[in-house]
Amino acid sequence: MKVLFEYGDDLQPHELFAFGTLVQEMRGLLAKGESIKTLPPDSSWFTRFKKRLAYHPDIVHRNGVIKRLGLHRPRTFVLPGVDTALYRPLEPEAKADFRRRHHLPEHYLLMCGPDIPVRNLMTVVSAMRRMDSTATLPLVIPGLQAKSAVRREVERRKMDDCLFAIDDVSEEERPALFASAALYLDPGLGSAARQGIVEAMACGVPVVAAATNVSRKLFGSAAKLVHPRDAIEWARALNSAQISVRWREGAIAAGLDLARKYEWPLVAAKLLNLYRKLFEKSFFTWG
Repeated sequence: MKVLFEYGDDLQPHELFAFGTLVQEMRGLLAKGESIKTLPPDSSWFTRFKKRLAYHPDIVHRNGVIKRLGLHRPRTFVLPGVDTALYRPLEPEAKADFRRRHHLPEHYLLMCGPDIPVRNLMTVVSAMRRMDSTATLPLVIPGLQAKSAVRREVERRKMDDCLFAIDDVSEEERPALFASAALYLDPGLGSAARQGIVEAMACGVPVVAAATNVSRKLFGSAAKLVHPRDAIEWARALNSAQISVRWREGAIAAGLDLARKYEWPLVAAKLLNLYRKLFEKSFFTWG
């Protein structure tokens, strides 16, 4: 069995890092006669087609496999994964040190991802505009582009005290960024598996996320799921998530338990077994 991963140029640096981790874990589980190769983006369709044929893959990780799992958009990830040795709850002193070095407030909401439509960041900004700024925590968005629509909206609405747009953090400091947050937000649309959600859960951080098919399937009741486009519903969810101690305690416990099921070795084995089943059924897809 030969598997070919094709990944798009829309992947962010951390997604590429996670993708590499997944492939490395899967290669360590391969049996004799099995192989996994990756094909990066290429502007030339003909060149990509020749490379694809040269690999002679049995399974191309594209639309067919993903549709088989009930997803709708071709994405690199079917499942998110996490290294729980890195992403874990931190002691208060470690959190304070991270916040001090990055000039962050003591308590903050965290939202990651570039300001592009599929990430849906503006819905959360619209929700916070409807909330009393003295009754909600500030929002931290690492790596937010200088000319992004979110920044323009924040400036236009004079919401500067609600947003901390910091430089993107390194892979080494990313776990501390998550573990130091009071709440992690993922309003993303589409069927992309939510890498940040499982990382936040592993750090003991409660999650509020868009109620997509993928989020429901992967995280269920461990996260507070909200209509992706409804800013009013997001405002209510953010308010209740910040003030309900009972919900926070339950979400933290459920998230930590769920994150252990998404450790990279388990995810790699599950995905590899899926490919083996598809191979046995001669379910091959060529895009």
